[in-house]
Amino acid sequence: MPQPSPLSAQALADLLIRADSSVHLGMNACLQPQSLRSISIPVPTLTMALEGQKTMIIGESTYISSKGAAILIPAHTEFRIENVPSPQTGRFFGVSLRFDPETITQFRQIYGATFAEWDTRPKWHMPAQGFLLDALAAWVDWTQRYGTDTNHSRHRLLEILLLLARHGYGGNLLLEQTDRWAQRIENLLMLDPAREWRIGEVCARLGVSESTLRRHLGAEDVGFRDLLEKVRLETGLMHVMETDLQIAQVAMACGYQSQSRFAERFRLRFGMSPVALRQTRRAGGADVVSLARPG
Repeated sequence: MPQPSPLSAQALADLLIRADSSVHLGMNACLQPQSLRSISIPVPTLTMALEGQKTMIIGESTYISSKGAAILIPAHTEFRIENVPSPQTGRFFGVSLRFDPETITQFRQIYGATFAEWDTRPKWHMPAQGFLLDALAAWVDWTQRYGTDTNHSRHRLLEILLLLARHGYGGNLLLEQTDRWAQRIENLLMLDPAREWRIGEVCARLGVSESTLRRHLGAEDVGFRDLLEKVRLETGLMHVMETDLQIAQVAMACGYQSQSRFAERFRLRFGMSPVALRQTRRAGGADVVSLARPG
C-alpha cells in the first residue's frame, strides 16, 4: 500500500494561519521584513519558516530556515533574527514550538533510560522533515475539531520530542539545561509578567534568603530588576508578533502602566518599536495579516 505524501510547508502554513497561538505553539506572520536583535527565549524552542525565509544569527554562526527547515535553540540563547517574506506570495509565516520545563522533565522521566541509544550531539539546524510537518498538522486539526488544553498540548510536545530524539535532533532541546539562578527567577517571573514582583516574594517562593539570592545573582553578573524587565519585554515581543492585541494592551499585560515607556524600552532592546514591528504585518500600510488571538 503506497504511503501518503507528507504535508508541504506551504500547505501547513495555510492551515496554521487560521489557528490560535498558545503557550506552546507560537505563530508569526508579516508582509514586510522584520529585523530584531537581543532576543533570548527562556525555554528550549524549535522554530521554522514555512513561507519566506528566517535568518538567525547566534554568536558567530548563521542559520537559515525556509520551507519547513527548523532551527533548534537551547533555553536562554541570545540571537538576532531577520524574517523576510516570500517573493512568490509576499508573506512570511513562521511557527515556533516552546518546550516548557514541565514537558522536558516529563520526557526525561519517561525516556531518560533511552538517551544512550540516541544521537544527542548538539544540532542547531534540521532540514525539512515530513514527520514534523505532519505532526504539527495533526495537532492543529485536533485543536480545531475538539479544542485543547495545556495537558493535551504537553502530550503533543512529548510526541514531537520523541520523534526529534529518535532522528538525532533532540540534543539542543533536552540537554542544554543549567542551574543558573537567573534562569530559575525568569521561569518564576514568566508565570505573571504584569505582577508587581518584589525580590522578597521571589526569595520566599524559591526558598532562599534575600542576601543569598543577591549573592548568587552577583556571581552571575545580573540584577533582579534587569531580569524582570527582560521577561516583560520578551513577553511583549511575543504578544506584538503573535497576537492582535493593541500595543497599549500589550504594555499593560507586561506590567507597564505607560505605553510610551514600554515602547521606548522595547525599541532599545530589540531595535524596532512595537508599532514598527506590528506594521510589518501590513502591505503598503493597509492590508493586515490576520492572526487569531491566543485562547
